[in-house]
Amino acid sequence: MDNLFAQSQFLNNSNQILHPIDWTRSCLQVVKTIGEEHESITEIITQLALHGSFNIIAGDEWLPDRDTLFRSVRRYTTKVDEILDRPKTMRPMTCLQLLDLLVEVSKQNKPILILNFLYHFYNGDVDLSLRNRVIKQCCEQLKIISLSNPIVVLVPTLSIDAYHQFFPILASFADEVISIEQSADHNSTSKKKPLVYVTGSRNLTNTELANKLISEIKPLAELLAPVMQKILENFYNYILQFRASIASATNLLPLEAALLVIQAQEHINNNHEVVELHKRIDGLEKRLEELTSIVNEKN
Repeated sequence: MDNLFAQSQFLNNSNQILHPIDWTRSCLQVVKTIGEEHESITEIITQLALHGSFNIIAGDEWLPDRDTLFRSVRRYTTKVDEILDRPKTMRPMTCLQLLDLLVEVSKQNKPILILNFLYHFYNGDVDLSLRNRVIKQCCEQLKIISLSNPIVVLVPTLSIDAYHQFFPILASFADEVISIEQSADHNSTSKKKPLVYVTGSRNLTNTELANKLISEIKPLAELLAPVMQKILENFYNYILQFRASIASATNLLPLEAALLVIQAQEHINNNHEVVELHKRIDGLEKRLEELTSIVNEKN
């Protein structure tokens, strides 16, 4: 990961470090920003919308208005209205509502961008033990979602105690933590450019998704007896065989869809074997009746 992180840093003309958000990997990426970075966030939303539909969860009150996004998207395409309809925006009012939203979006099988994730956990009017419990539940939910979809969480760096208390909890669940930095030449008069940019296409192909599911199952298979490993190899074939259906089941997590397909196919196979067994039994009974008739005739 350190090598990947090192390779992902570039400098723009303002000597500011640029960081790519990888929209091809199903993982949890946490981005520590040096401020609210409204320009960068607008650009991120624009780039993600160009790649496909996704969910936005706005932790605080700020979001770019439609006119701002219109001008941003217009730089890349004339299909502005179509692109602007792709993000679905949600805004929780409390940390408990944030948890409820994460449970809800986990069923939608879409990438997620979360702005100012820790905002509601800074509310001193809410009992600290409750905030501690809820942030861990939120992070656990993020980790589950990230098994099948990219999640990018933006967190402004603050000097308050609550930030130093809650950010390490979030970071412990992340696959990658990106710290946005600025060069010493912070007084540069050059036009400020976005500090984060988006790379890659959002969607995995059906085959790539199937192979990803198989790769996630294999570590478990290696812990099982050889006879069970052979059974799982059949399951891999089912996942590849029905990869288009699994990828299309957007209301389920891919692994959930795969398990349903495997169970259905096994049911079909078992029914077929039972039918064949009944046919053989019927054949044997018929043959037994014929032999019994022959013996009776001789007697």
